Amino acid sequence: MENPKWMDKLLNLVEEVKKETPKQTLTKENIILKPKTEGLLWFEMLKALNSINNKKEIIPFPFVFEKICRRFSIKKAKAWNCLFFLAEFGLIDIVRFHGIRLNYRFSVQK
Repeated sequence: MENPKWMDKLLNLVEEVKKETPKQTLTKENIILKPKTEGLLWFEMLKALNSINNKKEIIPFPFVFEKICRRFSIKKAKAWNCLFFLAEFGLIDIVRFHGIRLNYRFSVQK
């Protein structure tokens, strides 16, 4: 069965827009968290991850799980679910076999 003409036109327009619109990648400079969202569980988790003192860009998994599991009293499997959730929204990158990379920063209050 063939699509109606109006649907074909709409699909063509969508394809043209996809070709013309460059994909934006979220970087640490693009994601700025403001303190007004404080108190939300995901915000508290991002604060906990940000508080891990690590001199390198990639935070090793043992540090991540120690901080998250202890702070929120959850098991490692649930911590993984939280990390995948944050990765889906571009707030963190999961670096395979190494750890995570944070893609956000907190705004400084004045």
